[in-house]
Amino acid sequence: MPIDFTCPHCGHHTMVADQFAGQAGPCGRCGQMVTIPGAGGPPPPYGPRQSKAGVTAIIVVGIVGVVLLACGLGYYFLMKGAGYARNAARRTANSNNLHQISIAIHNFHDVYGHLPAHANYDPNGKPLLSWRVHVLPLMEHGQLYERFHLDEPWDSPHNSQLTSQMPIVYRHPEDTGADGKTRYLAIIGPGTMFPLQPGSKPETGIGTLRLADIPDGLPGTLMVLEAPPEQAVIWTKPDDWQYTPQSLDQLAAYVAERKYVLAARADASVSALKSDTGREDLRHLLEINDGK
Repeated sequence: MPIDFTCPHCGHHTMVADQFAGQAGPCGRCGQMVTIPGAGGPPPPYGPRQSKAGVTAIIVVGIVGVVLLACGLGYYFLMKGAGYARNAARRTANSNNLHQISIAIHNFHDVYGHLPAHANYDPNGKPLLSWRVHVLPLMEHGQLYERFHLDEPWDSPHNSQLTSQMPIVYRHPEDTGADGKTRYLAIIGPGTMFPLQPGSKPETGIGTLRLADIPDGLPGTLMVLEAPPEQAVIWTKPDDWQYTPQSLDQLAAYVAERKYVLAARADASVSALKSDTGREDLRHLLEINDGK
């Protein structure tokens, strides 16, 4: 079959016998060297067609990629949402614990007419058991309270056996250990709600301060706070957050770093100390009679 050929140099069009396909020679008009194409004609301009199987494979790979991407994004947002949910649950549990503790302190005040002392004391002036022990009957833990020897220190052979019996209300939601330690500490020291003074009957754990003795008002005074993990104490031990200029600096730094520290106020409400709560603001909240 003759080959329809056009010279690429001069455009001369002619029919060439197919026996010359693939051979080179001068153009009959312009004399330029040309090559006669094969009988099948020039190769298709856009390359070979892909088979249907190849196209299908590309589509499948694309779909799988989209599905995997969607699953990855879904898992990311699911885990992120779960993290928010866990944090919210911990924050709620933390607030509930502080509220129950502050209500127990108020109930103690209602029963005895005074707030609990930091601890009860022996005849030599040695603190024995924390206020956390003495408010147990006001939190429906009267049976546990009855098991303590109130005339012995927290680490006596008998009382030390009760360390592991810490009520769940004293366990911070972020703490998982069963070491009998709590991060809920009263604010103690001169000028605070727990002034480190034995009551009129030191052995009872009843303090000298009444709610009416807080000139700055109950909403503006802190009573109990959540302390950093490294400051956790044995719950029966008369050891709390002692107010000093140095500890005030530490608390301000902790609040700024954590950005959200819960504390119970003297009116039994619970609120957050946020990162913008400055040192002076904290001082006014800790002191019961600074006029602020």
